[in-house]
Amino acid sequence: MRSLRAVRLIRRRNGLPTVHLPNVKRCKTMFMIRLFILVCLVLAGCEGTSPAAPDAETPDAQLPCPSGQELCGDACADPQTDRMNCGACGTACADGEVCSMGACALSCETSLTDCSGSCRDVQSDRANCGACGTACVSGEICEAGACVLSCPSGLAACGGTCRDYQTDSNHCGGCDTSCAAGELCSSGSCVASCSDGQTACSGSCINTNYNPAHCGACDNACAGGSTCSGGTCFSHYEYLGEGECRNSSGNYSIRLKKIFSDLRPHTAGTNAAQARRRCLDLCLEHTSFCLSATLVLRDDWLSPECHLNTDRPTFTAAGHSVPAEAWGLARYVDGVRYSMSCGSTGACPTEAYGIGRLNPRSGYHCYQRYDL
Repeated sequence: MRSLRAVRLIRRRNGLPTVHLPNVKRCKTMFMIRLFILVCLVLAGCEGTSPAAPDAETPDAQLPCPSGQELCGDACADPQTDRMNCGACGTACADGEVCSMGACALSCETSLTDCSGSCRDVQSDRANCGACGTACVSGEICEAGACVLSCPSGLAACGGTCRDYQTDSNHCGGCDTSCAAGELCSSGSCVASCSDGQTACSGSCINTNYNPAHCGACDNACAGGSTCSGGTCFSHYEYLGEGECRNSSGNYSIRLKKIFSDLRPHTAGTNAAQARRRCLDLCLEHTSFCLSATLVLRDDWLSPECHLNTDRPTFTAAGHSVPAEAWGLARYVDGVRYSMSCGSTGACPTEAYGIGRLNPRSGYHCYQRYDL
């Protein structure tokens, strides 16, 4: 086979134009270069479509709302009754409609009543008891559409009055059980004498450290429904019972928490009584905004805690600002450091506190101010 140079020489001798045939080696080189560039471009394109990194500024997940409610925007809503979030967040009912059982309707279910566009059970709703807008006063619950006496923990309703079946000699162990002449009522049983730590007062064995009718001594009653702690009366408060203080809707309010580390453990000596005294005194010191106080004496928390409860309108009117969100936020009030938390999700609600409501919970004690 003739070489490329011989072919060119023959064509020149015969007067034919020289044809430049392709150089095989050069073609191979150019092909490899183009292939390399193509591979680089493909690889670069793959890297350019890699998933974006998570947004570092995405906020942490919010804490859950109370049972039966959902977080809609920055507030908790009940999708079963909320006209603006009926059935799901953002689903608003039209004018003239109500939200009943999670669906917009022209009227409420048979067992519910239309109260300003919200379907309520007037048989059990303290804020709408028997009729819309009829609210039960502090210390009452709504039962069968009527406000009835709600006795604090340890007491029972008997003849329209709260009785202590553990110490009342006229109602010892039950509403209609009376002790015989000369007998005392101790721990729900009629006995001849009181046990240690109790004092015989008018036929009843009384712990004068905590009994408001015999505070510190027999017949030394605390005035105006105030509470007794460590043998001392505390005015301005009504003890609602063991549980958290919540607003009239049963939701968490704005809370300022103070921990009494120097009274650790609260189970020792008079630490619990001292914590109660301090907590109630703190609420009175901040009377411009403190609406109720929750004392925390949990078995699994050695240090007692005090929660001062308020709402946005009251706290603002007292000259303090309220952030949009707060969960464990350090806040100074009159030079004292508190930890502020809002609602159940951290979003500070605009809802007014209204009539205080007890949410039963072990280790928590609710003291409602009645002088407001």
